[in-house]
Amino acid sequence: MKEFLKKILEFITGKRGPSLKSLEKELSKRKVEIRRAEAKEKRLLAQKKRLIRKGKRLQKDVSPEINMLQKEINMQRQLIRNLERAKQTIDIAIETKTLENFGKDLKKIGKDLKKVSNQYEKRTQKQQKLTKDFIEKSGSFKKSKRNTKNTGKRPSSVNRSKRLGIG
Repeated sequence: MKEFLKKILEFITGKRGPSLKSLEKELSKRKVEIRRAEAKEKRLLAQKKRLIRKGKRLQKDVSPEINMLQKEINMQRQLIRNLERAKQTIDIAIETKTLENFGKDLKKIGKDLKKVSNQYEKRTQKQQKLTKDFIEKSGSFKKSKRNTKNTGKRPSSVNRSKRLGIG
């Protein structure tokens, strides 16, 4: 029965349909990613609160990073919902084995799986864009302008010690 289901899934989606195991793996992976992102968000919020309580300002604004994490968490949650729906329909189709509803179920599974794969692609593109934007905004990878005057010379401390006759 499962093999038959796989064949039909392949036919509907136009590529090798995911098995139940791969769906479950994907689900657990997403859940772990959500937990990680939530933990990071919690840490950042706690850090922000601590600094505010002490009356200090943050060196850089953490809110865009927090917003990015929240978006990531929401996207992951949506992906999980779709994966669970796809898994559920596969389970039902396997349990019922009735051919009347079988075609409808499989079409639904095909649609769900296409939706999931499209969303995953969109999510990765969106994530890449978000990280790129975040890096550009925060400027964390900008070249430092330190020591541009002194290029090609020895550090000033060495020159000073030479002048003073030390060392």
